[in-house]
Amino acid sequence: YSEEEHFMNRKLPIVRVKCSNGYIVLNLQEEPELRHYFTSFLKWQPFVSGPSNTHVINWEQWYLPNEETHEQSDEDEEKEEDKTEQGTSYIISPDCSVCDEEHYRQIHGTNTVYMMTGTMFGCFWRFLGEHNFDEDLESQQCYFNPSYDQDSRSRLNEMGELTPFQLTDFSSADNWDYSGVCAFNPRQSDFPIMSQTHDMCTVDFSGENEANMEMGYHLKPSIGIDGKHCVCVKPSKQRNFHVSTADLDDAALRTKQFSQQQQQEDYKQKLKEEFEKQDIMNIPREKITYLYQSNFEHGTYRIRESGIYIVMENIVFDFNAGDIWNDPLSTDSWWPRADQQQIYPGAGAYRDAYFLGFWAGITIETDNVILDLGGHSLAMSDAFYYQQRWFTTIALQSQYFLPGQGPGFFGATPSFASHVIIRNGILGQSSHHNIHGHYNHDVIVENIHCRDFETHGIQFNGFDGITLRNIEIGPSSTKVFLRGSFGHARNLLPRLQQIANAMEEDDEYFHLTPEDKKIKFDGRKKAMSMQDIHDEMKLQLESVFRFVMTGEEPEFVDGSDDDFDGRMTNKKWLKILETFYNPSGLPHGAGMYGIFLNTVGASVLTYNLQTSTYSNNAKLENINIHHLQHSMIEFIRMGVPNSGSIYLNALHGCLDARDLLSNIEDIDTDDYVPRYKGNVITDATIAMEYFSNNWDILQASLIWHDRLFPWAFGEDLTALNDFNIGCNGDAQVHAAKGLTGIRVDGVNGLSMKDITIKDVTEVTPPGTDLCGRYSSFERDCVGKCGGHIRQKEPMQVGFSGHNLQGICLNAAKNVKMGTTNIHNLQSLYGLTYGISIWPSVDIEFEDKVYISNLFAGAHYDEIVERDEDGEIVYDDKLDEENYPNRVPEVCAIRLVDEYFSGTSNKVYKSTVRFADGHNQNDVVISNLDGYKTCFVDRSSDNSQPRKYSMLGSWNGFDSDFQGIGKDGIFMQEMKALQDGNEGHFGNTRAWIHDGNVKTIVVGILVFVLIICAIFARRVCYKSVDGNTADKEEEMKRSKSMRLQVFDGRIYVLPQRRTCSNHESTPLLQ
Repeated sequence: YSEEEHFMNRKLPIVRVKCSNGYIVLNLQEEPELRHYFTSFLKWQPFVSGPSNTHVINWEQWYLPNEETHEQSDEDEEKEEDKTEQGTSYIISPDCSVCDEEHYRQIHGTNTVYMMTGTMFGCFWRFLGEHNFDEDLESQQCYFNPSYDQDSRSRLNEMGELTPFQLTDFSSADNWDYSGVCAFNPRQSDFPIMSQTHDMCTVDFSGENEANMEMGYHLKPSIGIDGKHCVCVKPSKQRNFHVSTADLDDAALRTKQFSQQQQQEDYKQKLKEEFEKQDIMNIPREKITYLYQSNFEHGTYRIRESGIYIVMENIVFDFNAGDIWNDPLSTDSWWPRADQQQIYPGAGAYRDAYFLGFWAGITIETDNVILDLGGHSLAMSDAFYYQQRWFTTIALQSQYFLPGQGPGFFGATPSFASHVIIRNGILGQSSHHNIHGHYNHDVIVENIHCRDFETHGIQFNGFDGITLRNIEIGPSSTKVFLRGSFGHARNLLPRLQQIANAMEEDDEYFHLTPEDKKIKFDGRKKAMSMQDIHDEMKLQLESVFRFVMTGEEPEFVDGSDDDFDGRMTNKKWLKILETFYNPSGLPHGAGMYGIFLNTVGASVLTYNLQTSTYSNNAKLENINIHHLQHSMIEFIRMGVPNSGSIYLNALHGCLDARDLLSNIEDIDTDDYVPRYKGNVITDATIAMEYFSNNWDILQASLIWHDRLFPWAFGEDLTALNDFNIGCNGDAQVHAAKGLTGIRVDGVNGLSMKDITIKDVTEVTPPGTDLCGRYSSFERDCVGKCGGHIRQKEPMQVGFSGHNLQGICLNAAKNVKMGTTNIHNLQSLYGLTYGISIWPSVDIEFEDKVYISNLFAGAHYDEIVERDEDGEIVYDDKLDEENYPNRVPEVCAIRLVDEYFSGTSNKVYKSTVRFADGHNQNDVVISNLDGYKTCFVDRSSDNSQPRKYSMLGSWNGFDSDFQGIGKDGIFMQEMKALQDGNEGHFGNTRAWIHDGNVKTIVVGILVFVLIICAIFARRVCYKSVDGNTADKEEEMKRSKSMRLQVFDGRIYVLPQRRTCSNHESTPLLQ
């Protein structure tokens, strides 16, 4: 410690403590002044505090009065038999009332303390992203599963499958080792700190030989601050201190004031509970606030008082607007200023709610609120839209992410809104959501039009009681001209300047020479300082920002071949566009949704096969989702074999392997030697880790120093010999999921009626095969290792960024589906499902469902390989399948009623029912085309009929139906019928279901079929010696009768063309 930090040299306040069994109870709720007895003290959740990230320490180092345990000297050893002098003793007190050395949770004896797991403070921990295992924020219950990452290094794919078990008083130390996010994990007070570097915090060592989670720094000291989870300490020696009577009097007065304050808080809580019982919507009708443009000039409008809020005019969010021509990337332009820290926590810093900028237009942070838009619109300005890449129009919480989630620390004390009504208006341009909420109860959203968003129209996580009524969603944004890398670089820029300033001003850098303050990357002509890298990034960002705003390209100058010389050349401009520009203008993240109803947490990595933490009770009424478009930009992550660790920037952004490696195409060749390529983002990330160990600045950055530094600097090209690359993810390392109209994942109790999803297009191009022709990811492999480390079968097989689903159901119980209309859904290169019923779903169809005009793989013919006869060449000839871009499958309703997972060794089941008075004929299906139907095994049994849906009745094709082209099943069926060849296509009688044909048409059709059958039977019983010419004429007549049109709709009338002794098959099914 510094002299100021040393316990004996600090003037500490007199504190009021309770004693129990010889121990002091450190109860921060009853005595907040105890915080001065620690090296640093920050709140990490509403109920837990710990040291700051600048103090990489254990409990004994954190608690200043600690007495160290040490071995006795030889001189002392002669006097006493015991060689060890006991230091301060530590035990935990879960209820803060008593210190009991015999309590079951004292699993480390008198060295037992609490520590929080890594994901709570920005470091790695098991179950990363597995929110089923997150600590319950209300009860503070923690969960574990002992099988996680055991017996196999490739078990990361079990995400969303394992069952969480509660950690209790009787849990073992091994059980606590396999906890999820947990604020109070019992550990030893002298927990070993293996390294002080930031790299050792974000790296996953779980797959390393002779390594475990206690390598690095994946746990931080913690203590409860809400009257629970206290720690008891007992000094080993008596000490005397001199204090003044004035200090004692001040302490006594503080104690009295605290007691009064506690009584007042208890009374307030009692009143609040009574009000909630009396009136579920206790909105003060006399409290009306009118909102104008002037309320939104300088930042997010935060609603923190109950009442009615009415928008009086169209609002354009352009917070703290800057000048696009004069330093548009300054920390004061479209960004919370440091002097706004009080109202926007995190402004000018790297933690708390606003450290990534203004993330919402309006936040509702309290209960009992009506927000009436009055028919007006809320939308981001174009400049703000491009500057702020994480944004929600209306948020029903005080921070974007929950504690322990997201690319950083967003706040310890989130507040969530309940009893809220949002109504009557248009929510426009937003760089993420239009509406987003966590832990919301009793919320009604009605008469709202969501449009011009990038990721979600509406999303709710961990809710109880959500009603969406009269909602229109679409079109989605078509102005997304900046890639995710722009948002990362925009947030890295001030960090680079802070490090550059520190290198000129701070004592820790004084010993460095000017040359020591520069780094030279492999293949570059000159070394660069941190200021050089900052200035280069600023130049590139400003030029592309002005380009998307005005359409004007920068002025070019003649320059050297060095792309990082601070000048704008034509060659550099092309690389800037490659790094930051998205020419399609379409949303390009891993997934996009009209509505997403979700379990607790973000669920950005994968789907759940099961969950134990359901959201509850949602109603969707009169929902119209239309004109959504999505075109994912795929990033190739680069990682370390036998580990979950991948190279990341400070915002948890993927360092694309194509930016790191100059010769990525040569991977897996015998003489392959990786060489550094680099761009301004990879340069900046490596330089930040090289010159700084400031954990607040580095945050999620992950660079294996001993591997990447010598390789990137050209000092040792063999340092990076072992690595792997994986595909099927986006800039934020989210697993690809494609485009979904409505996704429901982990919800109990959902009612849907009057749902329309139409005119939706998945534009995402084919996934790259640079990672191999994969179906999943191989964690242990070296080189090209497949897809996303968390992608989940059966929902994600191969590349899944071009999947299109109208309604997607996962781990959903008690789902009621009323009138639904899904039509005109098209994926250019991937699968298209009208409704997906994945594992662990319980659904009942209560009314009519119409599904039509679904197209899968409309442009797939552009990428297929063909033989000399023009037939498609398949990677997997047995299943007629290609990877990673699977043969596009079309299916009206894709049902997985039973699925066995080898990773969890469990069978997951789904059940489908029809309400009384309804049956499969109420699900009406027509006009589907793709490269194959949802009978996925038909290639192995050509005698089976096609299945255009796994539920419902097939109603044929419109007479003017065009399909996707010559390779589509529609054209192949037509061709087969004209050729009279049924062998490959099986029994085409499956095209007809009588439940949806008008009665009179059915009667005529049956009559014609009977006549044809009688005639065919007579022909069959003629002598086999009959005239050959007669047989040929009969064949012609048979072909001509196959295609019939009734009421503008095509029906196929298959006939048996050969006679046999087998029993004839009915022609109408």
